[in-house]
Amino acid sequence: MERFDKKGMMIYPSPIRKIIREKEKVLVIKECYCPRGHSLINPRAVFNGFEGIELKVRAGDREGRIVLSSIVGDKSRVAIGIDLKSGGNLATFAMLEAL
Repeated sequence: MERFDKKGMMIYPSPIRKIIREKEKVLVIKECYCPRGHSLINPRAVFNGFEGIELKVRAGDREGRIVLSSIVGDKSRVAIGIDLKSGGNLATFAMLEAL
């Protein structure tokens, strides 16, 4: 098993990858935009070979970003600059700059 991809990024094993390979069809979100028209698809965050969806979020007085898997039904995500708490609420808001 390889440790790094072609871009030099570390590969993390994912149990959902096997499930995806075994399915004949997988629904993937290829385009997603904020209300201001910026693309939310982030090519730097890849989940099982598909680019992730980056959202800017706020929880109380804390702000950060969450990158979600673009595979429908996959609950994989990465939080950047904010801690996710079970049962907590997050508010999303428009990205101020294009990705």
